[in-house]
Amino acid sequence: MKYTDQVWKGGLASFKKPQEQDKLLQNSHPERRKFASFDITNMYTNIPNKKVREIIHDILIKNDVDQRIKKVILDICDVIMQQNYYFFSEKYYIHKYGLAMGAPTSSIVSELYIQHVEHTLFSPILRKCRILGYFRYVNDVLTIYKH
Repeated sequence: MKYTDQVWKGGLASFKKPQEQDKLLQNSHPERRKFASFDITNMYTNIPNKKVREIIHDILIKNDVDQRIKKVILDICDVIMQQNYYFFSEKYYIHKYGLAMGAPTSSIVSELYIQHVEHTLFSPILRKCRILGYFRYVNDVLTIYKH
């Protein structure tokens, strides 16, 4: 299991080993601790393609990537997003919004988008709401909070 994005001391961090998660759980008062789990429904099909391109563009600017390299990366991103098709019932379909289930790049692109959302939108909310831990594996999320 992959442990990611634990809210700790005002920021997001990653667990490298399951033992780090265990330490967090042992240090909180069990009688006040509550668990909530949820699922990101239809994750691939709800990833906004245009927003993913904007995120990649912003990352490239933030990291001061050379203009030529940035153009190549964004062109590759466009090609990937345009090759968003799937095969069902003996026919090929183009998926116009979101990512096609089973496409080789869908898991990578969705992970990029979800991490962006976690770091930009969730992080401030999690800090305000007394969240002890936030753990995600693909589209399954477990939160631990004080009651």
